[in-house]
Amino acid sequence: MPACFEGHTDRINSVCLSGDGRFALSGSSDETLKLWEVQTGRCLRTFEGHTEKVWSVCLSADGRFVLSGSIDKTVKLWEVATGRCLRTFEGHTGAINSVCLSADGRFALSGSSDHTVKLWELGNGSCLRTLAHDGSTDFVDLTPDGQFAVSEEGDTVTVWFLDWELEENEPTSWDEGARPYLEVFLRTHQPYAGTLPWHREPTEEEVTRALTRAGTPIWNNEDWLGLLRTLGCAGYGWLRPEGVGRELERMAAAWRDPQ
Repeated sequence: MPACFEGHTDRINSVCLSGDGRFALSGSSDETLKLWEVQTGRCLRTFEGHTEKVWSVCLSADGRFVLSGSIDKTVKLWEVATGRCLRTFEGHTGAINSVCLSADGRFALSGSSDHTVKLWELGNGSCLRTLAHDGSTDFVDLTPDGQFAVSEEGDTVTVWFLDWELEENEPTSWDEGARPYLEVFLRTHQPYAGTLPWHREPTEEEVTRALTRAGTPIWNNEDWLGLLRTLGCAGYGWLRPEGVGRELERMAAAWRDPQ
């Protein structure tokens, strides 16, 4: 029994899922973005502000922000909790075909029909790099560690090395900036409340339970090592694992899903 999300008034051009699988985001030719609750199919938020078709959408790893690209030649950053547009990034001279966010949520990448890829700093809205293509840029992505950008133009894929001036940090046990990554980890490691029957069509209640996470998060050593890799890619590799582990255990013991 597939779930259907209805509410857009024109073609849907781009969709993505949150890291924990609880939410879906869609961008449409009706010039809006919509955030959906996967469990119920309910539209939680509509983002309005683009003046042309929304061509590409992306959710931040912690689920707090949304990035969108439009035929109106702008990239917009939105706050999920309020639906507010926090920044509009201008500089492309053609439609925005693809957008993505870095793992640490500090940077955005956009690809355009103006034959360029642009790297943006979210904090101050500045364009840090402009990378030239021979043709329209149809797809962009960043590696988790932020060292490489990937772009696609027709049948050609280009990998770009981003030469950052890296800041050195002294090892420490904890930093509050890493908390959203632990929250995502705990949400994605909550067990599901039910399973779907294999021998018949599920009821609506069974679908809802199969898409609902509940209870105390559980994880194994491989999951733990994956979290450390995620933190490293997000720029928190200088955190001591024992400190991260203590904070994770504290959060799990008192876990109440913040969403």
